[in-house]
Amino acid sequence: MILGWLKKLADHFGAELTEDQAEVYVRALAKDSDYQLETAFNRCLNECEFMPKLRQVHEKMPEEREEIKVWYPKPDLPTLDYVRPYAKVAAEQIFGTSLENLEQDPFTNGPKLMKAFFFGSRARAHHMGMDTSTWPQWDSSMERLITKIVP
Repeated sequence: MILGWLKKLADHFGAELTEDQAEVYVRALAKDSDYQLETAFNRCLNECEFMPKLRQVHEKMPEEREEIKVWYPKPDLPTLDYVRPYAKVAAEQIFGTSLENLEQDPFTNGPKLMKAFFFGSRARAHHMGMDTSTWPQWDSSMERLITKIVP
């Protein structure tokens, strides 16, 4: 990998690289991880103005030997679509109508929709094995709050 990068850098910068010079790079960089080398060489390719010296390659190298993986949720569906099947059941049980009927006039049925999704979200959490006993409960204060949000 090191030799491949050295050739690429030499071609990019129009530099001559002897076998002895290449050997110096290979020996000095042999202990570094693939992640460190790839990152350093990519940075050299994009940031250096001339063929980088060994010192510059080391300066561009991250200290971490492996890439730090940061988890970001990437749902393939919007969150409400995960809850929707449960909200359908809640709408039928609480209001005796389908969720689709409520969604046809969301302005009028806003509080009902919110309540259906509130209980749908709980049902989904229970289905996933979560304990919701400490979650806020639906009560008259919740009803008042929702009617203030959605007329």
